[in-house]
Amino acid sequence: MPGRNDVDLRKLHVGDRIWKTNDPALDKRLRQTYETEKPYRVFPVHVKVVGHVGGLLTTIWTDVQKGTTVQVDSELELEIAQKRPMDYALLEEQFGRLGGTVFQLEQLDVDLQGDVIVPMRELNSIRRRAVELLAGERPKPPVYVKRAVSVFDDAARSASPVMRGEAEITALCRSLPQVQAALDAGVDFIYADFEFIKQFPAAVEAVHAAGKRIALLRRVFTCRTRTATIRTSCASSPMPCLCVTQGHSTSISATGWRTQMQSIHS
Repeated sequence: MPGRNDVDLRKLHVGDRIWKTNDPALDKRLRQTYETEKPYRVFPVHVKVVGHVGGLLTTIWTDVQKGTTVQVDSELELEIAQKRPMDYALLEEQFGRLGGTVFQLEQLDVDLQGDVIVPMRELNSIRRRAVELLAGERPKPPVYVKRAVSVFDDAARSASPVMRGEAEITALCRSLPQVQAALDAGVDFIYADFEFIKQFPAAVEAVHAAGKRIALLRRVFTCRTRTATIRTSCASSPMPCLCVTQGHSTSISATGWRTQMQSIHS
């Protein structure tokens, strides 16, 4: 059969380490850790029991990890025991039956006056109701205590008032009619970015006549070999232009573009 003679048994010695591809016993143990109805994690519970003849059996259950406490009382009153009164061992056995829940009895404090007893069904009912109440408290978020504090206690006592100037309207205009419309609307400051810079002088004159301020945005031209474009755009107005070519820039005007153009292309 294939694989039967693949292992040379003569090379095996007592005490050699071996590796098993499957271990049924180990696999069973591992499966028992997750294939079970038992909760993966349990939380400790402290229980205090108080009672006397003629009164109700009072139990106080505390979820130690969560910090929540619930109280569950018996429905029947405590009676004098004729044979076997309730004691610590009996209550520990009954209230410790928390299998299948997320709780585990960690501490029990018993304070019973006299030889008293209630039916076992009462103890079972108390345990079930206490578990339901504690389990219902677990998903709830923590309770935050609202404290009466003043919001401005840590604010600066002598903060100086912030001085602000009057509001000002600024407009960007791309034509002479827009400049006039902005002036009619009471605009205080105008940025002029015209396609035809020969209209700049008229815009400046109109703005100054209205007692307002104006800033002229200069055009940027990319210069390669066609210098005629620069000649047409810049020579038409005395306003300066910015010329950029091959990583260098210079400012030229209608009166000096000839000499500066020579330095740009040199």
